Amino acid sequence: MSDDIGAPRFSTVAAGQGYSLVPCPPLPQGSSTVLRYIWAHTVKICSLWGDVKLYVSNSFEGVTSLPPWQPNSDYVGICSPLMDLETAHPTSLSYNTVSFPDRSPQEVQDNRVDWFPWLGVQVTYHAIHCVLNHPFLYSAMASKQRLGSNTFWRALSERALRHSTWVSRLIRMAVEKGLKLADPFFAQAAAIAGSIQLYWIRADDAGLRASTLTNLHICTTLITDMSEHLPVCRSIVSHSSHHIHLSNADPVARQGECLVRVR
Repeated sequence: MSDDIGAPRFSTVAAGQGYSLVPCPPLPQGSSTVLRYIWAHTVKICSLWGDVKLYVSNSFEGVTSLPPWQPNSDYVGICSPLMDLETAHPTSLSYNTVSFPDRSPQEVQDNRVDWFPWLGVQVTYHAIHCVLNHPFLYSAMASKQRLGSNTFWRALSERALRHSTWVSRLIRMAVEKGLKLADPFFAQAAAIAGSIQLYWIRADDAGLRASTLTNLHICTTLITDMSEHLPVCRSIVSHSSHHIHLSNADPVARQGECLVRVR
């Protein structure tokens, strides 16, 4: 597929040595009237996800020199097209309009060829916000530059919590609708969201602690289930288990809240 975020389409490919370029078919338009053109928007947001992964890589390698609050920083450079993408996203495909929670499991199953990419767009959108605002990402930068104001970091962490909660909520709804998630990206998104929930697991607010434990359970259960069929997910399980161990969350679990057993 083309990685041009402004013009989602299949690319042309060479049919073989000595052959001319063969145009690929156009993107599917969707089999249901509810989710028409969802595939095109999937390509757009996947392109932006690639930029996010590069941003993370540059951050840990020290290539990113400007702090995220600077107007010409790489952080702002991704937030801007993300906002463009959000404002251009048709209302007809929005969460509130399609009413995914109100759809019957049978209806979702009958149109799963469209509901899967819709779910992918939703999870990718929230996963991008999770990564861009992840407290672990910026803790790696803390020793290299001035931290900035507490207001900025507090807004970042709260935004990360909100979007990571949405990732776990979408995963839970997919399970309730009987959608079997088989794309390893969902496991990666669940791991990212789970690590943010883990960050808040020792909050003073008892309600927030209970909520983060529930969301962490949803995320780790998905990763564990997918690891039984996808080898690439086994390393995600290993890393997630390691982070849970480092968080020393066991005392909380022994008080009646049960963290999922990561096999």
